[in-house]
Amino acid sequence: MTNKSNEILQALNYVYRELSKWSLRNAANDNPSAALVFFSFLKYVSDNKQKLSLEFDEKFNFDFLSVLFGERLRRNDLVAHIANIEKQLGHGYGILESYASSIDLDSFDRQDTQIWEVLNSVDMSDLNDEHVVYEALANYFSVTVKKEIRFSGECVTEQNLAKLMAAIGSPVNGSVYDFAVGYGILAAECAKGKDVHVLAQDIDRTCAAVTIMMLTMAGCLNSTVLCGDTIINPLTTVLNNERTFDCVISSPPFGLKRSVKDANFESGQQADAYEYGLEFKLTGDLTFSRHLIASLRKDGIGVIQVPMGALFRGGMEEKVRANMIRDNYIDAIIELPAGIVAATSIKTALIVFKKDRKEKDIYMLDASREAAKDFIESNGRASVRITDYGVREIQRMVKSREVIEGLSTIITQKELAENNYNLSVGAYLQKSIEQVVIEEDIDALRKNNTMLLAKLQQLDKKLNETIERIE
Repeated sequence: MTNKSNEILQALNYVYRELSKWSLRNAANDNPSAALVFFSFLKYVSDNKQKLSLEFDEKFNFDFLSVLFGERLRRNDLVAHIANIEKQLGHGYGILESYASSIDLDSFDRQDTQIWEVLNSVDMSDLNDEHVVYEALANYFSVTVKKEIRFSGECVTEQNLAKLMAAIGSPVNGSVYDFAVGYGILAAECAKGKDVHVLAQDIDRTCAAVTIMMLTMAGCLNSTVLCGDTIINPLTTVLNNERTFDCVISSPPFGLKRSVKDANFESGQQADAYEYGLEFKLTGDLTFSRHLIASLRKDGIGVIQVPMGALFRGGMEEKVRANMIRDNYIDAIIELPAGIVAATSIKTALIVFKKDRKEKDIYMLDASREAAKDFIESNGRASVRITDYGVREIQRMVKSREVIEGLSTIITQKELAENNYNLSVGAYLQKSIEQVVIEEDIDALRKNNTMLLAKLQQLDKKLNETIERIE
């Protein structure tokens, strides 16, 4: 990590702690993480004004803001400035302006907090396209505050998991679609340094605003971000010229349950946005996967994170899996260890989709196994993350479809059909010899322990009988 990155991280840490204090936290709508991105964005656009080809009055340069805000510049001035920046960046839906209007900017008077001075003290220029501000924020969210973000009801994809998903699915050029974009880290990892058009949507307006800012700081300037309910009004029905994409990639919320009314399609256009259309209702975790398939071009790649239950539950989800398998859409399953998702022990998996596949089988890899111990590292209490080595190795293995005993395997459609279309990797992956030996040794120890306890009970009984006779 460079000195510049360290300086930015230290500044972010200070600002976040300030924003977490009660008075400012309340002013930031109880969301210090989004406010941290917002103030970092103000500094970033100021330091990269020429590079981004932006035009605005010099009074909005950050060094002036840090002195004038609260005295000669007020809330309405800053909101108007943000609206101007948003339009110049090509975003015409007023999402950033809406976010700036929603927070109590007057509470961030420079006399009440030093966040202006601290941010102004660091260099956020991005002349060499290193995206240091984006990288610092993504790392900070992934490692330091992801649990708090999760508790606030918003989703942040851990950065290395995002890098893995991007490595598997991201095209060199073309289009990327994320229909539950959260804080935009996954979309940014797909697009940074590439000539791609990012299209993203999130039901939460704050998340949509954060995504615009994160994509900008990651150098992804060719993007369209909408705020809306992907289930009811997916982006593909709103933007009529954008129906399918080269890469569809997402980490949507788990446990999708909708009322009987909301689970029904409202129009044929809405039904067209989901594979198998009217055959299944809009409920269950595989609903998002159906939207992914319908949004994927014939030669595209899709990657989605799902809870493990979606891979083996019966009922409607079993029927959906059966259709996906018979239609040969599923290319790979990557099972992830518990703790990848912040603040929950739910195990998850990645499903890799391809429409134009030559293979008729499915590659499976279990990254939670002992054989994958070098792929995972601790990331705090009850939390883990994929290592840089793990990102490279898992991506390589999936691409080459390498089979390693105790770690990965390839399963035919016939085997899947015989097992109720169960896609759980553990149902098919053979245990390594070491695991079998260990389990056999444990079984032997348990049997021996039971036998010894029985003998001890007999001896204790005889001892008590002997004592009674003596007495």
